[in-house]
Amino acid sequence: MAVRYTSRNLHVRARQAEQAGEPEEAAKLYMQALKNDPMDDLAYNRLMVYYRRKKDYKTELRIIQSAIASHIRHAQESGQQWLKKNKKTARMAKALVKSLGLVDRKGTPKLETRQLATWRKRLAVVRKRLQQ
Repeated sequence: MAVRYTSRNLHVRARQAEQAGEPEEAAKLYMQALKNDPMDDLAYNRLMVYYRRKKDYKTELRIIQSAIASHIRHAQESGQQWLKKNKKTARMAKALVKSLGLVDRKGTPKLETRQLATWRKRLAVVRKRLQQ
């Protein structure tokens, strides 16, 4: 019978592996944590660090793109769920948000979290490194 670990347990085990000098094992544990929770910022960040240290920029790029895509997808899905549950409030909110310029023409929010902004900066750096 397979043992199921929570993301927290996986993080603890991965940190222990990192401290023991086993970064490959830690990366496997962080990947497992992402399978459990695709919104796990800590796992994404630690994997980015791991691949950056290995100078494996192609894989780091893939991890960054995956992190950004999962966060955007989650925001869109949760937004759609909220809109379905709160139709009347949503109509008023849409008008307000458009008038404040917080969404683009398609209705996609322009504001992004600090984490997404950080990942987008790193994405630009990694792309630049891959071009060199």
